Amino acid sequence: MSASVKSICGLASLSFPFREALSRSGACSLIIDCLPRYDKKIEFVQEACEAMMHLSLNPSNSVIIGSVGGCELIVNYLDKTLMEYPMGVDVCCGALLNLVTYGETAKKNKLKIMNAGAVDQIRRALASTKASYRARETALQLLDILGADRIAGSSSKSSSDNDLVGVVNMNGSLAVEVREYTSFDNLINNKSTTVFKSIQQSCSATNRSRGSSSFSDTHSDTNSNGMVEL
Repeated sequence: MSASVKSICGLASLSFPFREALSRSGACSLIIDCLPRYDKKIEFVQEACEAMMHLSLNPSNSVIIGSVGGCELIVNYLDKTLMEYPMGVDVCCGALLNLVTYGETAKKNKLKIMNAGAVDQIRRALASTKASYRARETALQLLDILGADRIAGSSSKSSSDNDLVGVVNMNGSLAVEVREYTSFDNLINNKSTTVFKSIQQSCSATNRSRGSSSFSDTHSDTNSNGMVEL
């Protein structure tokens, strides 16, 4: 079965006519049907997702993959199997982007992908150690299409796993910083607006014991690049 999927993947990557011929031969449904039986084999899962990425470049295949549960499967494998596997983020995000771009059911595919919890997984993918620069670009495009920063409850307003927390040294004092990611649109378009919200508290470097540390509020300024200066 692995050899068959590799062959499908190779042919689908070549041209539109090959992808159409594979569609008529039932390649899309074959991959979706076989995936659950071989999902313990990471290489097979990666090859299958890559095959779907190439096949979904054709609108007709995008419709088929979405209609037989492909959207949900890809999100699941990105989360559980391929997040830290070589080319895993690349092929999963590439396939998802094609599924929400091509075909008359692109809008339906978008809803299926969102309902499968893709937003959180794509955000995780941005920090994957195996994600290439191109994969991160694709992930950002996906989040923009999905309207990630407009989804109610998709990011916490308080300190959470979505926040970036760090301790830095500022002119002889320690600063505890919490940054909350607020807009993917700004990051994609490189707008000169605030991308991060910053909450800072500093304590004297010369008085670090718990009993005597005193915190004072500090203020942050936004530079021309849209980043909060510490």
